[in-house]
Amino acid sequence: MPIWFAVDGAVHADWLSHFALRFARRSASRTLHLLHVAEPEPLPAAVLERRVTLARRYGVTVAPVELPPGRDVASRLLAAGIVVQVAFSYAVLYVEPVAHALATGPVPLGVYALGWLGIPLIFGADALRKRMGWLVEG
Repeated sequence: MPIWFAVDGAVHADWLSHFALRFARRSASRTLHLLHVAEPEPLPAAVLERRVTLARRYGVTVAPVELPPGRDVASRLLAAGIVVQVAFSYAVLYVEPVAHALATGPVPLGVYALGWLGIPLIFGADALRKRMGWLVEG
């Protein structure tokens, strides 16, 4: 199964890439596919080189995938992120083997719904930050 990791050049992505590389190291192909949407510009060479250097330490090959800019790509990635969040949060609380492994359990519906408010706030704040940046630069 291929391991995909979205990169945007942020420092947090550097930290998270360690986890993605650990998964890739255990995969049959030992390859980490770096996914980047060229908005507003392609992935800087320095960012790619950091990932390649780090991947060598893990014995993993890096396969960069540059997607063309466009709102359609960004909205699909956003939708995919939300679907993953929904599935993961549900599994952590309500799927018995996962909940047991993580020592969690069901919570009242009101608490669960309140927790979900964070996701649109985070994605909305990020989208606003990006749009404000484009307005200032353009």
